[in-house]
Amino acid sequence: MSSNNCLNCGNELNNKFCSQCGQKADTHRITVRHFVEHDLLHGVFHIEKGILFTIKETFTRPGKAAMDYIQGKRISYYNIFYLLLVLIGLNILVVHYAQEIHHQEVIKAERDGLKLINFFKANIKYLILSFIPLFAINGWIIFRRLKLNFAEHHILSGFVLLGCTLIGLFMNLIKFLPVSWQEGFLAYLELALLFILLLFPVYVYYMAFGPKYKVSGFSWRMLLMYVLFFLEAIFFLIIIVLVISKGNFEGSLMMK
Repeated sequence: MSSNNCLNCGNELNNKFCSQCGQKADTHRITVRHFVEHDLLHGVFHIEKGILFTIKETFTRPGKAAMDYIQGKRISYYNIFYLLLVLIGLNILVVHYAQEIHHQEVIKAERDGLKLINFFKANIKYLILSFIPLFAINGWIIFRRLKLNFAEHHILSGFVLLGCTLIGLFMNLIKFLPVSWQEGFLAYLELALLFILLLFPVYVYYMAFGPKYKVSGFSWRMLLMYVLFFLEAIFFLIIIVLVISKGNFEGSLMMK
């Protein structure tokens, strides 16, 4: 279908794409062959390519990738916040089935304790995503002289959480292996992954800002960021417990 005007918005066409809405100037009639070869396969491949590229960049050059994204190089990346939602959901699903396989269950939980468990189960994705604004505001304060605004720091903390979520997913997938397999090498692997998980924020921020600071200057800033995040997490946990228990939390949680 050819026309001198965009079939989507009516804007006059001067190139292969509409300068107003971005639609192709030449659109084909939808046939079975065109649908399968172009719309379906091309669409799926484009999404997978963007996702795989974003995941690769998250582990190979996360800080630099975040800075590239902030500076406008975005077409190759899949939206990190959409990807985070998918991965968090996948993590929740994996944990659920891993617990069923290994018969993990709560064997003792008083009333307030059970309320807290149910609250975390119902709101886990929001609690995980709250990591982003917390790290963003801490980074905005601690690395303020680099002139990134508060919203741009959300991109950096988004890459941090994306990497941590992927590492967490791998750690959860290990739980599907037989218990006997999880001894020895796999136990050390899980410990190593936990160590990587804890240090991943340092990796991201060092790649983004490290060369602009002396080692000592960067180190104390990251230490301060961890301390602030820990104190903020404790503060919000106390608030949640107090709200749920109405100031009288005495629940005892035990897992087997």
